[in-house]
Amino acid sequence: MHYLPIVAAALSTLVVGGLWYSPLLFAVPWSKGVGLDMNDPVLMAEMKKTMWMHYVSAVIAAAVTAAVMFKLRNVLGIASAVQGMELGLFCWAGFVAPVKFVDAMFGKRGQKILLIESGYHLVTFVIMGAIIGAWRP
Repeated sequence: MHYLPIVAAALSTLVVGGLWYSPLLFAVPWSKGVGLDMNDPVLMAEMKKTMWMHYVSAVIAAAVTAAVMFKLRNVLGIASAVQGMELGLFCWAGFVAPVKFVDAMFGKRGQKILLIESGYHLVTFVIMGAIIGAWRP
């Protein structure tokens, strides 16, 4: 297994997440939807103390996803970025979207949060698939 495309794909999720959950896109509706007051200095200071652990955990989780996609790429004979994007789309549709739907239904977090969070995963899976599909040793 090649580690460079897995690392690149995993790190791409940080770039997408940084933009997706920024004030430019969905930071405000997401934080309101999950009950976070981004203007609370005490809460923000507390969150900053452990934020590095969240980022490390997120990259590890993304690396696991990328490794599975890489294995699927090899098994399925995927040889292009477009085919990799299709793989990412199918993985999201088969594994992420249903789980997020059930979480939203039982968690009662609302359709807006479901769309924001599922949309993030859709974009990251498609980008990870493109990186993995296009990668040549």
